[in-house]
Amino acid sequence: MPNYGDIAYWNKRYKEQAGTTYDWLLNYEHFRDIIKQYVLKPKLEKKLEDLEKKHKKLSDQADTQKNTP
Repeated sequence: MPNYGDIAYWNKRYKEQAGTTYDWLLNYEHFRDIIKQYVLKPKLEKKLEDLEKKHKKLSDQADTQKNTP
């Protein structure tokens, strides 16, 4: 089994396969929808949840201050 952690392995491999391209080396446009669905959307949803929590906390604090004589 190749030692993928060995720099010499990679130097030899890239030298032997010079000029070869790989189908997994694609541009952003190829992965854009996947990134949006599985990376950006969850991050946005998390931010929205955080904002809702902060808003509720501030609203509760404001209500408490209104009810305090």
